[in-house]
Amino acid sequence: MKALLYHTFAALGGHTRSEMTIAYRMLMGIGTPRSCEDAVKHYKSVADKCISSSLSVLTQQSPISAPVHQAAVTFLAIHTD
Repeated sequence: MKALLYHTFAALGGHTRSEMTIAYRMLMGIGTPRSCEDAVKHYKSVADKCISSSLSVLTQQSPISAPVHQAAVTFLAIHTD
């Protein structure tokens, strides 16, 4: 139960791995009532961080060719909500 408490506070503070842990525990009902809706909130937060990080890396100077770089940026921009 201590792990759940520590991960909950870390997740609320934005710690990505703790958010994933809490989301999984909520999805499976481990130490908490089963809640797909609450799990999705945490998974979405992590996904948003990943997309944001990917966009920031792709908008910087990249060693990959310009067409591939532009396609990746366009794809991420379209699929970011």
